[in-house]
Amino acid sequence: MKKIIIGSLMLMGMMVWIFPLSAQAAGAEKERPNKISIGLGVPYGILGGNLEIEKNHFAVSGGLGYDLAGLGWAVGARVYLNEPTKAFRLRASCFYGIVALAEKKKNTYSDYPGFTPSLGFEWRFGKTASLEFDLLYAIFDEDGIKKEIEKEGYTMTEDFGSPIRISLGLGKRW
Repeated sequence: MKKIIIGSLMLMGMMVWIFPLSAQAAGAEKERPNKISIGLGVPYGILGGNLEIEKNHFAVSGGLGYDLAGLGWAVGARVYLNEPTKAFRLRASCFYGIVALAEKKKNTYSDYPGFTPSLGFEWRFGKTASLEFDLLYAIFDEDGIKKEIEKEGYTMTEDFGSPIRISLGLGKRW
């Protein structure tokens, strides 16, 4: 988890250096309400893609991807807090999808759904490309999952760790 956080911060730092804030304002003069993204995290089905359709600061979103148990998925909604023509846009989101993985035996995983309210941003560079970052809080039935795993004859050797999740992606608006 520390490697993901450090890597995300390094990538964001490189983006700030490559695309200065003064150049960002010119990059998003036309409203482009639809977006397709690739990334890592809950909105992308863990490792995959996301489609978003926005109207009047509100967006519906769905993601499909891969997790260690197979097909990862998520559906949700976002509210953007500033204008669609701005290069840096704050947002609040809530997704329902895969938020937890458990290794039942060596290299055999199961995934579990839950809700993830989040805060984040979309930072556009150029006319259509964007960097996306969200800090999510996973809400799922950890005790229920442990009971299910034990009922199947397995023992949990580790807990699920922190409920804080990070997502990072690259998007293209049209």
